[in-house]
Amino acid sequence: MTLIVAAGSSESWREKPLSCEERSLVIDRLLPFSLLAPVIRAAEPNHLRMMTDDWITILNFGCWIVCYVWMHRISSRQNAVLDQLSLQAQRIEEISRQEHAILSEVHPNVEAIQKDVGKVSEKVAKVEHTVAKHRG
Repeated sequence: MTLIVAAGSSESWREKPLSCEERSLVIDRLLPFSLLAPVIRAAEPNHLRMMTDDWITILNFGCWIVCYVWMHRISSRQNAVLDQLSLQAQRIEEISRQEHAILSEVHPNVEAIQKDVGKVSEKVAKVEHTVAKHRG
């Protein structure tokens, strides 16, 4: 921001850069009720603002570190759970193979038993029919 000032006589004009204090006075006088006044004041460099920015940067960096550690911890827990699930799936597979082997050994015997049960049920039905005739 520059201010045009007269140097000596009323005819010679020149532009002079403003200091922070002068800029602050001009803003206070020209823009007291303006919506842009806080934006212009915030753009002024001052030590407190730079120090605040430094702390915010440090805080931001600290938050990234915490986030990274937290995500690493979650990831390691997920890997542990996936390892447990993998082991469980392997155990289930082994049990399934053993069960299949047992059933394949027993299955022919089951068929033979079913044939025998069929013969026995036919004989029982004949006996029931015979008993029903004698009673009736």
